Amino acid sequence: MLVHHQFVETKVKAGLILPLTQIGDVYSAEAQNFSGKGRIKFPNGDVYEGDFNGGKMEGRGLLTSENGDRYTGQFKNGFKHGVGQFQAKAGERYEGTWLYNKREGDDAVATEVDGSRYEGSYTAN
Repeated sequence: MLVHHQFVETKVKAGLILPLTQIGDVYSAEAQNFSGKGRIKFPNGDVYEGDFNGGKMEGRGLLTSENGDRYTGQFKNGFKHGVGQFQAKAGERYEGTWLYNKREGDDAVATEVDGSRYEGSYTAN
């Protein structure tokens, strides 16, 4: 399961934001204000690569959890928010809209590990 990552002082010091165009330059001291494309590895092993705004995941990106789960899509203020795809390492898959880390909206498609498929709406609770 992917979790919401929020930049707090201790995590920023442990993680390194690297601009994709200049891998090697480290933006850790000012990570809370970093904007642009970059990559960060969180202390729990999760890795995010994509757009940042003010040090938060914002725009398009890929979040890969330590256990191999992957989310590709839109982020807002550090949350999965907008259109995106989630692929669990175990095989579960969801394609659709997200609202602050929760599945939300019409025209969603979910496939379970056993192969069963759901097409329809999700409501965030």
